Amino acid sequence: MKNLEFILSFFFLIAIFTHCTSEEIYKQPNVIMISVDDMNDWVSCLNDFQMVETLNMDRLAEMGTLFTNAYCAAPLCNPSRTAIFTGMSPARTGIVNNARDESGAWKLRWPELNTMPLWFKKNGYTVVGGGKTYHETVPELFNPLHQWDEYFPLEIEKFKQKPHLEKLGIKDREWFSDMPSHPNGSWDWGPFFCEDFDMGDGKTTKWAMDFLSKNHDKPFFLALGLFHPHLPFYAPKKYFDALPMDSVKLPEAPDWDLDDLPEGAKKFMRAGNDKGFKMVAESGELKNAIRAYLASIAYVDALVGYLLESLENSKYAENTIIIFWSDHGYQFGEKERFSKRSLWRRSSRVLFTVKAPGITKPEMICKQPVSLLDIYPTLLELCNLPQPGHELDGISLIPQLEDNEKKRRPAVITHEIGNNSVCDEHWTYIQYKDGGEELYDRDVDLNEWKNLAKDSKYKGVISELKKWTPENQGINLKPVDK
Repeated sequence: MKNLEFILSFFFLIAIFTHCTSEEIYKQPNVIMISVDDMNDWVSCLNDFQMVETLNMDRLAEMGTLFTNAYCAAPLCNPSRTAIFTGMSPARTGIVNNARDESGAWKLRWPELNTMPLWFKKNGYTVVGGGKTYHETVPELFNPLHQWDEYFPLEIEKFKQKPHLEKLGIKDREWFSDMPSHPNGSWDWGPFFCEDFDMGDGKTTKWAMDFLSKNHDKPFFLALGLFHPHLPFYAPKKYFDALPMDSVKLPEAPDWDLDDLPEGAKKFMRAGNDKGFKMVAESGELKNAIRAYLASIAYVDALVGYLLESLENSKYAENTIIIFWSDHGYQFGEKERFSKRSLWRRSSRVLFTVKAPGITKPEMICKQPVSLLDIYPTLLELCNLPQPGHELDGISLIPQLEDNEKKRRPAVITHEIGNNSVCDEHWTYIQYKDGGEELYDRDVDLNEWKNLAKDSKYKGVISELKKWTPENQGINLKPVDK
C-alpha cells in the first residue's frame, strides 16, 4: 500500500512539474512588429501639423509607451530597415543606400549575421512575416527566406491602376499600365475604387489576422510590413472623401530657409531632388499630393485597427508585445524637398510605440531621445533571449519603459557615409562630410529654421554633441564570416 502511495505521489509530482514547464513555455511573450513606410510625424498622437486623425495608432500608443523623440537610424528605406533587423548602425555596416551591391544589400556583406527574425527562430519562436519588412524581398540580397517559417509576399499596386483615368469613366486600366502618368512613374497619387482588403497592404493585413485566429504551440514573432504611405499615394476612395481639399495645409517653408545652410549641405541635400520638388510645386500639385499622402496614412491606420481587433479577440491578447515603427519620415516642401533622404527632423523623426505586458503602463509618454536601433536589444531583454553573437549598436529601452523620465544618450542618424545628425532632448546637430555644420535649438525652433552652428556661444553644445558622431565611417569595413 505504501509502495502504491509512493508511486502515485511520484507520478503526481511529475504531472505538476510537466504542467508547470508547459505553462512556462506558453508564458514566453509573443511579438507583433508593425511597420509602415515613409510615414512622417503627421499623426494625431504626436500632435505635429495634425491634419488627419489616426485613431488606431493613437489607441496603440495609449496601450503602452509612446516615444515622442524617436528617430530612424537612416532617412532611407533600406539602410533604416537593415539597421533595425541587424541591430547595427549604417556607419558600421556600410549599408547606406538602396543599391543591390555591397553598399546596399546587407546579405552580400554580412552573410552569416543573426538578424532579428533569424535569432528568434533559432531560439524556438515561430517566425512569420509579410509585406515590406526589409527594403526588398530578394532572398539572396535583402530578405533570406530561411529567416522565416512563413512569409507572405509583398504586393504593390505599381501602376496598373491610373486614378486619373477613373475621372474619364475608364474602369479597366490594365492595358494602360505602360502609359506614363509622371516623369517618375512612382510619383503618382489618387483614389482607388476598391475596398480596404483589396489592396496589397489589405491582403497582407488579412493574412496576419488569419494567423492570429489559429492555434500556435510555440511563441511567435509576427512582422507585418505595410507599404503605405509610400509613393505612389494610392488609397481607397473613402479616405480621400474624408479629407476635403480645404482641410489640407501646406507646411511652412520660408523662401529664406536655405540661406544659413553651409554650401556643401545645399549641394548635397538638393542632389537629385530639387527639380522634382519644383515640378510638383510649380504645377500646383503639392496640395493634391499631401492630401493623397494623408489619405494613405488614414488607410494604413484603419489596417492597424483591423489587426488590433483581431489580436484583442484572440487568445494571445494578454501575452503579446506590440512594436510599431515607421522606417523614417518625409518632407513636403520643407527646405525645398519632396522626399526623405535628409538629416532634418521631418525626415528622421518617426512614430514609435511599445506595448509590453507586465512592463509598460497605459498612456505613458517618453520624451527621451531613442533610436530604432534600440528595438533589437529591447526585444531580446523582453523575451529573455541571449545576445545574437554580434555587438548591437542600440541599447535596451527597458529602463525607459519602466521609468519614462530615465535619461538616455542622444540618437544618431546617418545618411550615406560621413553625414550625421545627433539629436538629444533639446538640440539637433548636423555634420556633413565636407565639414559643414548645422545646429538647431528645438525648444524654440522646432522647424529648424535658424542655424546656430556659426554662433560662437554654442561651441560647447556642438562639442558635446559631436562626440556622438561615428568615427572612421566606411573605412575598412569587413564582412562577418566571409
